[in-house]
Amino acid sequence: MISYQNGDVEVRIQHARFLVSASVMSQLSPEFHRLFTTRHGLLRESIELPDEDPVAFHLVCQSAHGSFIPQAHISLETLVNMAEAIRRYKIPATSRVHNTVAFSFIVQTLQPETLSTVKLVMLFRVAKVLGSAKYEQLIRDVFLLHPLQLEALPTKQTAGGRNAECVVLLGRKRAPQT
Repeated sequence: MISYQNGDVEVRIQHARFLVSASVMSQLSPEFHRLFTTRHGLLRESIELPDEDPVAFHLVCQSAHGSFIPQAHISLETLVNMAEAIRRYKIPATSRVHNTVAFSFIVQTLQPETLSTVKLVMLFRVAKVLGSAKYEQLIRDVFLLHPLQLEALPTKQTAGGRNAECVVLLGRKRAPQT
């Protein structure tokens, strides 16, 4: 993975390693300041985040450092993991990272009638992180603007998903083409 050229902390996630600027990340959220400094206030040389998704966290860091993230680089699963990072690290809605996730969410939801139930469950998770306006708009787009039919809900839980999202969907299927 590409490192930030002025990075001073190495981030290790599974087999991925990359540099980030502790000051850039700390300005993004106090959670990163806690992560990158010792209890004595000294900067750590490296941190290990074994439970993070390396692709999503790297994109969060790239966005925080001002890099443009092409939409083709953000899969739906990566988008969900980026949104979870926003929630977990308390990244503010005014940040570039939040805007990157919000834009990708908009792109992913342009045609909600074409999305499977599994994808909708994942997008509801992202919408909850992005705020009530996005969540309510997705509900309106899915349930008010497009007809509903029953579709089997997924039998396996989506990555990091919660069953509460399935209750909201109650099985949605595309209307038959006439």
